[in-house]
Amino acid sequence: MSWIRTVKRFGANPLFERYVKFCVVGGTGMLVDMGIIYLLASPFLLGWNLSLSKLIAAEAAIFNNFLWNDLWTFRGLAIRRNVWAERLVRLGKFNLICIAGIALSVLLLNAQVYWLNMNVYLANFIAIVFVSVWNFFMNLRFGWNAKLTNPMAGAEANLRPIDPSDNRGSGAFTGNQLRDVPNGDKNRNR
Repeated sequence: MSWIRTVKRFGANPLFERYVKFCVVGGTGMLVDMGIIYLLASPFLLGWNLSLSKLIAAEAAIFNNFLWNDLWTFRGLAIRRNVWAERLVRLGKFNLICIAGIALSVLLLNAQVYWLNMNVYLANFIAIVFVSVWNFFMNLRFGWNAKLTNPMAGAEANLRPIDPSDNRGSGAFTGNQLRDVPNGDKNRNR
């Protein structure tokens, strides 16, 4: 994608690049959310309650966003031992983190529509944008377990055992030599 190269060319750090990807994925989620809320809440279609419609639309958008974030935005941050079991755990964490975002989004949507008399779709857009920043940092830290201590790298290195099928380089020798050394022990290479 040329816009990713443009972001890299201007010297953006990897954390910002990852946030841009998160926002692109969020844009697809916003389309899912808007489409479902239109289908469910529009008086011309199903005419359901606005809050219920928002909850269903947001949950569908969360599932869409998780899949794309796991495959693209946060790719490489996950430990890959049992891919499907770990993906289900991350989905659970992602969903829990986003549930708080949904609650905040529903509150913001209702406040803007019923108290400020804003257009439903504009109010929904504002709520989504506001909650996206919180969701990004919470999911980066807790969903994919990245630590935000190195601003140039975007996240602290995630040290984990290397899957033998990926252990093709010079690390194979070192990894095999240190296999029985407990995690956290100090070791000098000679």
